[in-house]
Amino acid sequence: MDQWIRFTMTYDDTYSDVVVDVLEPTSDKMIALCTQINEFWYAADWRLKESDGDVVKAVMTLLCRSALLEHMINPLGALHAFSVDGMEGWPKLDGSEGIKLISVENFDFVGDVSVACAPLSQCEQLQAEA
Repeated sequence: MDQWIRFTMTYDDTYSDVVVDVLEPTSDKMIALCTQINEFWYAADWRLKESDGDVVKAVMTLLCRSALLEHMINPLGALHAFSVDGMEGWPKLDGSEGIKLISVENFDFVGDVSVACAPLSQCEQLQAEA
């Protein structure tokens, strides 16, 4: 019987979760697929090192960041982009290859925003001096 494992990744302090089901994450097949995904993208060695050599964790971390970004810029959302349309460097994340993107929460910009203002003449003077 196939064993699916649910990964929930939360990006930093945004409280935005990305949920992914992975079929037998320790299997040779999944490790090979994750190695292929990881090596497609720039900084594969760094990502693997940051994940203590766990290529599945490295790919889940990459997917979290990629899915949140895609969710912000794609009007159809990350779930549609990764599972229906397909994204470069990724298999379709519809479960057919052993990885299924379940959900991506909206990215919330939590934290303080500081706003400074000055008379425009002062801003123009600063730009001229730069």
